[in-house]
Amino acid sequence: MLGKENFLGISTEAISSTKGVGGYGGLCCCSPPRCFFLGFWLGIALFQVVNLRILGPFPTFPSFQSCKKPKYTPLADLEKAQFQEFQSILREKPAQEFKIVIGIHASNKFFLSLARPANWVSTEHISVLISMLVRRHGRNYLSGTCRFVDYFSIAGIISKFAEFEKASDKLGFNWGGLVSFSFTGKKPRRNDKKVLLVDMDRVYAPMMWGKDHWVGLVINLTCRQVEILDCNISLNESDNEVNKHMAYLLRALPHVLAAFSPPSDSSHPEEDQEFSWVRPDNNYFNERSGDCGPCAVKFLEMHAAGYSYEDMGQINDKKVDIFRQKYAMDTYEEFIGNAKVQNDG
Repeated sequence: MLGKENFLGISTEAISSTKGVGGYGGLCCCSPPRCFFLGFWLGIALFQVVNLRILGPFPTFPSFQSCKKPKYTPLADLEKAQFQEFQSILREKPAQEFKIVIGIHASNKFFLSLARPANWVSTEHISVLISMLVRRHGRNYLSGTCRFVDYFSIAGIISKFAEFEKASDKLGFNWGGLVSFSFTGKKPRRNDKKVLLVDMDRVYAPMMWGKDHWVGLVINLTCRQVEILDCNISLNESDNEVNKHMAYLLRALPHVLAAFSPPSDSSHPEEDQEFSWVRPDNNYFNERSGDCGPCAVKFLEMHAAGYSYEDMGQINDKKVDIFRQKYAMDTYEEFIGNAKVQNDG
């Protein structure tokens, strides 16, 4: 249980119970010179803590800090007691809010809602999940010639499509910095040096259909096909319904690809290079509904790791409950435990 915190966000109970250098009670029991140096370094440490608070209060949860690279297992089990401890800590201060390193404000309630079964998740939840996967496995994804992009990248393409159709210079159309970075990895002070169709041939992205249904997209750049990973096909069962959701993106992708691919001697007849879609029906079906967001991310995660549709079909409601809890703990650990640690396990 957490004790009271002082204005620095440090548990006062933890301080009052700290042993001195010589093993006695109190903060110090050493000689004046040693006391001076101890106080000097303590002052620096406190100064750093104050500066760090510009990102929000940082509670001391050593059990959930990013201290090592996690072993990757897509459908790992979770000890019930471990999640209960995590849950009880966050429930003490559900409104406590953090500004995490990717620029999103997230409260303890935000992480608890991610863990709740059958609870629909927001675009912010999906952004945090995708960012966590990239931070932990980004190097593995890039070495496997694929890239994960955020929901907002796909939404950015769709939102600009009407403007794009009116543009006279379609090859030189400005799709915006977010789309550019998503497909090239290039922005100020950062360059992954990966080239479309040369170093990278797959793009993984979440997409929202309508206002409340998440699917995962595997965009295969070389064969120009989009695999749609959908945990509830019955919501959009017909091809016409799928086409309504996918039409703008499928029409825009050839032009986005032409804009960000390396120069080629051959021309790009974009009209003849349209993308198609396929939607497998042998993965997990979320009949109870409400888990489409975490399921879409899990499907993408497993596909990128080489798992098949049949493997995804082995998921059941109980496993969804578990990986939702793990997602809550993993994202909390990644961004609240220590936002500066970027795991690549």
